[in-house]
Amino acid sequence: NYVEAHFLESGQLRKKLLRATLRQLHEQAPDLLQVHRSHLINPQHFIAWKDHSTLSLPKLDIPVSQKYRAMVMAHPSFVPKEG
Repeated sequence: NYVEAHFLESGQLRKKLLRATLRQLHEQAPDLLQVHRSHLINPQHFIAWKDHSTLSLPKLDIPVSQKYRAMVMAHPSFVPKEG
């Protein structure tokens, strides 16, 4: 029943251990998007797709499970940009 939260503080990647479940955290912060059974992310921090199953965030790569991939791809923040 612990969640390790990663965040940027003054450009440095920090982490904090929270006593909560991932579900409780998601209920408290509905803007976060579940991309894996073990990961919630803030879509505003999305940089690019590293490969078909990994997202790049600032200083961190996060796996995207097959179960959540369709939902992630439907979110406007994750649509591959033309260019």
